[in-house]
Amino acid sequence: MPKIAVALLLFCISATPLTAQKKIEISIPETYELSNIILALTEYGRADEWEVQKHTDYYNEVIRFFEPVKAHPLLQKVNYSRTLWEDYLSFRTDAAAFKFDERGQLVRTTEFYANKGHNPFDVNLDLINDFVQHSKYREFYDAHRPLYNSIVANYAGYYMLDTMQMFLENESGIKATTTGKYQVILSPLVGRMNCHRTIDSVTTADFPTLSTALIENNASQINDQAQRAIEIHTLFTEMDHGYVNPITDRFRKDVAQKFNPAYWDRQSGYEGLNCFNEYMTWALYDIFVEKYFPAIADSISTQWHYQNAQRGFYASSLFAAQLKTLYRHKQSTESLQDLYLRLLDWISKHQSKNKELKLLLPKADSLYQLPNNGEITLSFSTTLKRNFEKISCIILKLNNGKATKERGVVEITPKEIIRWNSDRSFVLKLNIPHDEFALIFNWWGCRYPVLSDRDIMLASQSYILLKR
Repeated sequence: MPKIAVALLLFCISATPLTAQKKIEISIPETYELSNIILALTEYGRADEWEVQKHTDYYNEVIRFFEPVKAHPLLQKVNYSRTLWEDYLSFRTDAAAFKFDERGQLVRTTEFYANKGHNPFDVNLDLINDFVQHSKYREFYDAHRPLYNSIVANYAGYYMLDTMQMFLENESGIKATTTGKYQVILSPLVGRMNCHRTIDSVTTADFPTLSTALIENNASQINDQAQRAIEIHTLFTEMDHGYVNPITDRFRKDVAQKFNPAYWDRQSGYEGLNCFNEYMTWALYDIFVEKYFPAIADSISTQWHYQNAQRGFYASSLFAAQLKTLYRHKQSTESLQDLYLRLLDWISKHQSKNKELKLLLPKADSLYQLPNNGEITLSFSTTLKRNFEKISCIILKLNNGKATKERGVVEITPKEIIRWNSDRSFVLKLNIPHDEFALIFNWWGCRYPVLSDRDIMLASQSYILLKR
């Protein structure tokens, strides 16, 4: 079977109550960059395709500079993995609670721990201090201050920070507190796991990924509005929890009574109110993109619905569509808070009809022999939406069952469907030049998804393997 999966991004929200903050500080702290460099140098950091941002000149400079200490014992001690993600995230994020003292030694300055019961940075502090000394890390950091300063200076503008905060305040009806602090803590090396955490009684922080456009200071990438809209999610879907979560708390009883996670969640790891909040967070992102990137909003939102469906929020597209419908018909004086009960009433009436849409045949774990007439019969688990404009499909060329780099996207129109066997099955005919290939539905690059009659997307990365 070819390797066709794209890594699942992980979004982490603390269990601490969140509130919107007015004062915003953006930084690349010396200690936070230290932890990211250490993790990037580990065997796992080097091998994993997505954990560390590797597609920059900066990453290559890190690897070259720290080559002399690649055998340092610390790198073996903190060689984590996907299964040890809490230790990885804690080591990375807890570093922000440390500073260098006058002797150049790391000391903890605040009792902040990203994940309860995990303190790998503290445990390895002696080795970390030794690594700093022998690697000349502080010299590296000082030499790259111009890069860090450039990223920080351009971050707010690229990510529309002021616009984002104004939008969230206006749409939620919640004004950010002027007594608290909000920090955006960055590293050019973070590849996944955006996190929102409470640092202390007055400070909350986001630890998002960074666009390569800012890291490389690439003008053409910075001006790419589609890429910008995609990148903005890293901050928006963390920041808006400071607005969404308090509203949900206000309607806690209504959410508990009318939103049943059993109809919405498939092992996402989010429970109860947190599951609802995650749905609401991404639906609000759709509204933001529709307002500020109207020409490309549908395409951008669709890509993230694929991602969220794979995370376990399989009805992401349905939830967002309903909130957008309510939003478009609201009074100008109404805010998101005024839509909650209407949305929950709709959910209560219709959620029992939610069903996952899966591709049943041909089975993904077998190579299907394509008949001479080129016809492919596809069968699904539930009723399909038949009045579609197009369906996008990724064509991935295979070589002896293994994926190649040759791929493209085709748009299937209703005329390419030869016949419907039932409301769950149709026969498709495509002229594909490859002798061996995969058809992949509902993944990045597919503008038009396969949908059920309930507007629930086909499971992300559904695919079949074909051979002539």
